[in-house]
Amino acid sequence: MSTPAFPFELRRAGDDDWPDIFVNDARAFLQQGPLSEAEQARARAMFGDVVVVRDPEITAGQSLAGVAAFFRMRLTVPGPPAPAPAPVARAAGLTWVSVAATHRRRGLLRAMISELFDQWEAEDYPFAILTATEATIYERYGFGPAVLADRYTINLDKAHLRAEQDRSGTAPVVFADPADLAKVLPALHDRWTRTRPGAVHRDEFRWRTIVPDDNAEPSQAQPGGHYLLHRDGYAHYRTTEDTGTHTARAEVVEFFATTDEAHRELWRVLLNLDLVTALTVDVPTDDPLPLSVTDVRSVRTTARNDKLWLRILDVPAALEMRGYRGDLDVVIEVEDRFRGHGGTFRLQVTGGTAQVSESTAEPVVRMDISVLGSLYLGAFTPSVMAAAGRLWTAGPDITAALDRALATDRAPFAGTYF
Repeated sequence: MSTPAFPFELRRAGDDDWPDIFVNDARAFLQQGPLSEAEQARARAMFGDVVVVRDPEITAGQSLAGVAAFFRMRLTVPGPPAPAPAPVARAAGLTWVSVAATHRRRGLLRAMISELFDQWEAEDYPFAILTATEATIYERYGFGPAVLADRYTINLDKAHLRAEQDRSGTAPVVFADPADLAKVLPALHDRWTRTRPGAVHRDEFRWRTIVPDDNAEPSQAQPGGHYLLHRDGYAHYRTTEDTGTHTARAEVVEFFATTDEAHRELWRVLLNLDLVTALTVDVPTDDPLPLSVTDVRSVRTTARNDKLWLRILDVPAALEMRGYRGDLDVVIEVEDRFRGHGGTFRLQVTGGTAQVSESTAEPVVRMDISVLGSLYLGAFTPSVMAAAGRLWTAGPDITAALDRALATDRAPFAGTYF
């Protein structure tokens, strides 16, 4: 049976498409209205690769039926044991994906993503990444959840850091001068990305959406809130007043610390904000704050959410790129139902470095490519995936060896969402 022809126009966005793209963006992502002119100009500068689908049958009304785009990004992947630097890889950041409610289940999403996959593969991207608004869409395309974050809700009346014997020589925490943010934050954030697998690096365009440069227009003012600076980290928080109580709640928008001292000293200030009774923050799943306070119940984990999904585009390149914590010699079968880039591979790890080759031997490990994406940064272990029925091995010894080899020093954390 022949496949029906795709009855829509799929192409790259042109100048005439942008007004409709911004209207679609507001509708799809529940905004009150289209972006301002300044925000639209920034979006056009950031998005160099945009795919649109139009319905040629619609002559009156909105013919734009689908949009998808991607950022050219960089991602820190697990490396050799610290203090050796972690590798940084190119990644295609899939974003702005929407299909009009009038055109659901007609193949638009698959067509747009296939178009972008063609480009990523032609440009030799080893990974694609995304932040998902819905958790049931992207596994069919080979993406797996690869970074998790815990949400802490902190009772500031009860959360107090444990006393330290000696704090001499500790660097101070100061409130940042807004004029200095564009000069200071990018360098601090870049240092942080080198310490954490899964960290998404930021380019100049992205920083302009966070802090203004010297030539910024008034409409490009930084997001409201306050910045705390330490020589090895920073925190950005906002407060919201509780009506009629003369107290407030705080949300930590960003928290990046490259040393244990910076982590403690930034929290020393955040836990002592005047008139603030509660604070929320998203943190890596291995964050030590609950163990740093005298009342462990004052820091509650109120949610655990997937924050970054990863799709491996080149299995041998991806496996050879990252570091490992144990020697390994296994034959792995990876299934890729969407693009057919799976196969059977021999993974040999010696001294933390991998060599990967195609193999005709019987595999002792089998998994879908989405599972490999979930394992890659260290958010999940092979033994957990095996217990969930998502991964098969020929025996518990092989599962244990995979656990050891794929372990990471730190839980992955993205820190930037798109």
